[in-house]
Amino acid sequence: MITDTELDRFTRYCLTRRGRIATDAGCDSGAFTRRLHHSGFD
Repeated sequence: MITDTELDRFTRYCLTRRGRIATDAGCDSGAFTRRLHHSGFD
């Protein structure tokens, strides 16, 4: 599971997230992808 700290570190480098595309190629429950979507990524 991704923590708030990990998500903050990841998104720090993507200052303009709205409309940006992110791909999660991991094998898990999709929690990271959902967190990215809630943070403004498509």
